[in-house]
Amino acid sequence: MLLPDIGLLRRRDGVAVIGAALEAHVAGQGYRRIAERFGVPADTVRGWLGRFAARAELLRAHFTRCGVLLDPGLGPVLPAHSVVADEC
Repeated sequence: MLLPDIGLLRRRDGVAVIGAALEAHVAGQGYRRIAERFGVPADTVRGWLGRFAARAELLRAHFTRCGVLLDPGLGPVLPAHSVVADEC
């Protein structure tokens, strides 16, 4: 039996919505405004942002290693204004 994307990892909201919310946060929007934009509870968005921030360093390290393996000339990943917004 195939499950729809909505059933993955017990998430009610799709990956695209959560990803767009993270992008909006990095761009400077607050969780209440993001919640209103996507029609989800503010506490839900605050939870997404908090869990992502708590894991951001592990994710950054993992994908930096992947990037260097794929392109050894990638260069350093420079720190940005927050743990969720590093730049190449």
